[in-house]
Amino acid sequence: MIRPTLINLYRSALATGMLALAAGSFATNPQAIDLAKTPKLINETNDSSTQAAPSSFPKRPADFYLRNQQAKRALVSGHCQQALPLLERSVKEYAEDGNLWRALALCKAQLQQPDAAIDAFRKAIALGATPWDLNYGDSEHANDMMIRIAMLYAGMGQKQKALEWLERGLRARFDERNTLADKTEFNSLRSNAKFAHLLGLPDKKVTSRDEKWRRDIAFFREQVAMLHVYPSHHTDAKKLDHMLSQLSARVPQLSDEQITAKLVRFVGALGAGHDMFWPVEGKRVRLLPFAIKFYMFTDGLYIIDAYDPSLIGSRVERFNNTPTETVYQAITKAFPGDNAMEAMWQSARHFAQPYTLAELGVIDDAKHVELSIVDSSGHRRKITPERRPFTSFTPALKAAPNCPTPLYLRDLHSNYWMSYQKNLRALYVQLNEVQDADNESLAEFSSRVGKRAAKADVRDLILDLRHSPGGNGYLTRPLLRQLIHFATDPGKGSLYVLIGRNTFSASQNLITDLDWIVSPIFVGEPSGSKPNAFSESGHITLPYSGLSSMLSSQFHQQSWPEDSRIWISPDVPVGLSSTDYFAGRDPAMEAITQLIKREH
Repeated sequence: MIRPTLINLYRSALATGMLALAAGSFATNPQAIDLAKTPKLINETNDSSTQAAPSSFPKRPADFYLRNQQAKRALVSGHCQQALPLLERSVKEYAEDGNLWRALALCKAQLQQPDAAIDAFRKAIALGATPWDLNYGDSEHANDMMIRIAMLYAGMGQKQKALEWLERGLRARFDERNTLADKTEFNSLRSNAKFAHLLGLPDKKVTSRDEKWRRDIAFFREQVAMLHVYPSHHTDAKKLDHMLSQLSARVPQLSDEQITAKLVRFVGALGAGHDMFWPVEGKRVRLLPFAIKFYMFTDGLYIIDAYDPSLIGSRVERFNNTPTETVYQAITKAFPGDNAMEAMWQSARHFAQPYTLAELGVIDDAKHVELSIVDSSGHRRKITPERRPFTSFTPALKAAPNCPTPLYLRDLHSNYWMSYQKNLRALYVQLNEVQDADNESLAEFSSRVGKRAAKADVRDLILDLRHSPGGNGYLTRPLLRQLIHFATDPGKGSLYVLIGRNTFSASQNLITDLDWIVSPIFVGEPSGSKPNAFSESGHITLPYSGLSSMLSSQFHQQSWPEDSRIWISPDVPVGLSSTDYFAGRDPAMEAITQLIKREH
């Protein structure tokens, strides 16, 4: 997989002295960060121009391989002392494998040999290493290893080198910056001003409300430039710059809620699917949403859950005096995401956020909002919704009340599950989150899926990804292998894959792989992302407000380079109306049922 990265955004700024790294400097020179950058195709940490070709190879290559497998088993089981001599021998015989150097580095670090660990990590960075090949915990990309080097230097009291490697890792788009402040390895840097700036730690001497906001805005600008793979791909860099500059200038005239709403809109203007902002989780300000869960069906916007159960099933016609369709168009224009399906999916949370609606100009006053609805009995009325945290950040359907619960809504809280459908001779598999469950890893579940699918009573396999917004894409490989095995078995029937607006991120990557390799029958809505998309999830927490954002920090070329599809389109297109939903019907599954019965 090629994952292009952003040209080093700080190189010219550091060379010209434009970017000072003293704590708080970002507040005094917000124009220093250039957002008008383009991605490059090769990560700078994988520059092969200085690496010579191998001049020698192991004399006993089979023994070399078997020794490395033994070392890997020892390392995974936590026995570094056993792995160490095996790895040291291997890198002497063949020094051109980045995976071996990374394994050796991890071993040396665990055995409290920091200088040797740093040397090995640097060799692994120069050669590159395969993420997750050891199942050793962290994925260990180049930027992860840079942060490890910084920790090792800090532990040895070499503060300057620790700061240099910390900064280098962050520039290489290490995307878990918010986890570093609590690392005990950095205890020696707690009072260092540059360390505080790099990690976005607040200066306790700053007490002015306006100055805190300006520092947050300037820090956010800096982090977008550093972490985002391509900030100006959707909105012109000058406009992005103007949005933040104007916001900083208007801080005294705006409320905390209005500033937050403008930051939400700025993130929308970045225009990629993983660009998101959490306005309800700040320390100083929280934008309380309506205590309502919305969903856009084929026949309009409906309430599917609410503080008042009598509102469930109501169609929403207006927000104050603005028709719902006008509101929807404003939301999807401001928050385009990867495609129109993701925009539709995410619109549910923006409909519930009055300050966002006011920022978009579709209502006049965020403090006073009335919804005009037609309730489930057909009566028109107006309501003033309660406001409190009510729904998850990633909008999703739930089982409707007062009707039979269809198969696809029976268990949305489990990461994955399966059920044999005897009437169809089909195995139904639902993947809701690409994360290991507490009681069973996804790899273990995938093995169970493969064994069950191999039985004679299973003719077809149905994979449901309609509630799957992603997770850890490295974990899908075992499931992918089982699905490929089933789909290529001449004794089996068809592989059906149910997709929709929130088939996203790691789940989008999974269906892209399936589409490329086995061409399953896709059923439902178009997917919520693209085969090739700006993706990943770089996290930022603003120092003073505590508000958080997620940015698209990598380009995932999951498909072939010229694949310009805006989504994976279903072979069997099926929408969902409010009538079907509130009646407990699943039109997509009904379509699969018809196909199976006709084929057999």
